[in-house]
Amino acid sequence: MDRQNQPTSPQSGEHAKHEEKNKGGTLGRLVVPIVVFIIILAAALAVTKCTSVGGSGNSVSGQTLDRSASGGVGGNIEDTESDMYASYTPDSRTIGKNDISSDYAILIDLENNTVLASKKGDEKMYPASMTKMMTLIVAAEHAENLDDTFEMTTAITDPLFLENASVAGFLNGEQVTLRDLMYGLILPSGADCAVALAIYTAGSEAAFADMMNEKVAELGLKNTHFMNPTGLHDENQYSTCHEIALILEYALRDDFMRTVLSTYKYTTEKTPQHPDGITLYSTMQSRMYGNEAPGMFILGGKTGYTTEAGTCLASYAVKYDKDTEKEDDLKSKTPGYIFVSAHGGNVWAPIFDAINMYATVVDPNALETKQVSAR
Repeated sequence: MDRQNQPTSPQSGEHAKHEEKNKGGTLGRLVVPIVVFIIILAAALAVTKCTSVGGSGNSVSGQTLDRSASGGVGGNIEDTESDMYASYTPDSRTIGKNDISSDYAILIDLENNTVLASKKGDEKMYPASMTKMMTLIVAAEHAENLDDTFEMTTAITDPLFLENASVAGFLNGEQVTLRDLMYGLILPSGADCAVALAIYTAGSEAAFADMMNEKVAELGLKNTHFMNPTGLHDENQYSTCHEIALILEYALRDDFMRTVLSTYKYTTEKTPQHPDGITLYSTMQSRMYGNEAPGMFILGGKTGYTTEAGTCLASYAVKYDKDTEKEDDLKSKTPGYIFVSAHGGNVWAPIFDAINMYATVVDPNALETKQVSAR
């Protein structure tokens, strides 16, 4: 709020009355009611000003916020507070330089909405294919029928081949259901599926990126901006581990998206191009069983990698008693914890980082004692 444009305060009005009273005479008697009128008008303006700022949260001084990508995420949303953010507490730990391999990380307790541990968790980084969780959210929320189909084309697949992007493997002319595209998007991190979903939903990748940023604004995220649905590197595509965790948490509230994010193996519909379908495997769950952290079970998530982003992983877990609980029943439990890391080293680094950090939920001394080493 621009303080230079605030209405005259009642105190300044009283000062004016005092000066005129010293002058006396008819002029003084006329000024008193005028000043009273000014005071009343000033109070009314002040109430109107407060209403414009605090009303719906969608306007500042009566001006509608630009929620589009052209307006940018960094500027307009900085003034928007979100109750999604996990709180730092006196017990929140700073993850040491040598505790994990990744340069950025955050561990969040979903039940209490608190940060358990962080390593530059609120600093901007490149999200790589963790981006595809927002792609899933936007595509799923705008899909009316998951059995609708989209025709894959070489215009989609050829550029991705040249960029050495990961793909699910659908071929030119293949009619692929939206459901299969969404599983292909998350499990093998298929960029072909990301582009197909973007074109189906919005007509182009650019228009879909606008929709992604509209969702960013809706969630009240302050340091996230998307330029494409694939996660391929763009210096203007960024987030933080904290906000990637919030995106994952949001997706987990939906039964279908939670199922996709926690599936290890999935076979697509049969087509002339793939008579047996395509068997897809999770890039995360193919590198872990899920029960490596004592007392915890890592149920699902999304990996990511580019040269600039390093190896990344967003995952979620629940507490697990192997003596009393069956693994098959864990997916129905409310997600308990989220761990996100970015800019790791080799392909195993974020996996071991996640195992180590989830272990600290059960054993707070785990980082100071024996660790699984990713080096």
